[in-house]
Amino acid sequence: MRALMAAILALLVLSGCKTEIADRPAVMAAQDYKVRFYFHGFENERDIVREKNYDVLLAQYADYAQRGTAHRAPSIGIDMMDINGDRRPEIMTYIDSNMACSVRGCRFVLYFQDDAEEWWPLYFQNAPMVLASQDIIIMSTSTNGFRDIAIRHGEFDYTRWVWDLDAYVPLVQDAPL
Repeated sequence: MRALMAAILALLVLSGCKTEIADRPAVMAAQDYKVRFYFHGFENERDIVREKNYDVLLAQYADYAQRGTAHRAPSIGIDMMDINGDRRPEIMTYIDSNMACSVRGCRFVLYFQDDAEEWWPLYFQNAPMVLASQDIIIMSTSTNGFRDIAIRHGEFDYTRWVWDLDAYVPLVQDAPL
């Protein structure tokens, strides 16, 4: 029976299914993965995101308060997946608030953990984030050891982002995936 359970788990992992490890879903995908942002749970990761974004959010809050503009506290969606093959999941975040969003979307930020266990954002071109809808796909293809990312930016249009050794850069605008 134990061998049968091990074989089933191995098939699930190889097929790219989510498996629960402790209180976090661990994604091991050999195929495209549609990111699903969880707005509950992941409290340790959510604290990391709050710490890394505190200055920006505080400055925006002060600006909104000064202008007398209504605002709401940011909601932070989290998903995790190893996108660079180091066997440590990166934190994928979606920061949703009227302070962090525009008509182009809300903040999508990826954090990786270095060997000293410090969290750092992976850059998109020259910025630590990109505006995105929640329709984000971690692709099965990779460039320079990092999984490619497709981000929807229109009704049917996606931009494929590839790793160029320093940052994610847009490659082409693809047809619907």
